[in-house]
Amino acid sequence: RGGVDFGVDLICKGFVPYEQRLCPDTWFHAKRCLLALQEQLAKHMITIADESVTEIFAFLDHVDRHGKKISSTAADDEYSYMPSEGDNTIAAEARELKLLLLLSLS
Repeated sequence: RGGVDFGVDLICKGFVPYEQRLCPDTWFHAKRCLLALQEQLAKHMITIADESVTEIFAFLDHVDRHGKKISSTAADDEYSYMPSEGDNTIAAEARELKLLLLLSLS
């Protein structure tokens, strides 16, 4: 008990200051953790405290604010095999994660 809340707290506080620590590599790992949490919530396998949900939303708002000009892919050059489609910034992914979390909690 409390392990999920502690993990959420650790992820959210680990990015402060956002200007220095938010990059495609760190975002990738945080995003994977948040997606796994969202999957568990959607399957009703776990529950988390309301404070943790509020902290996640605040974290995603900060990421949205600071990640507008940061690409979400680390390999963003002419040799990249990833097709560039639309808005592939960290801010756009944070908005999508926030929407998924809202849908899984309703």
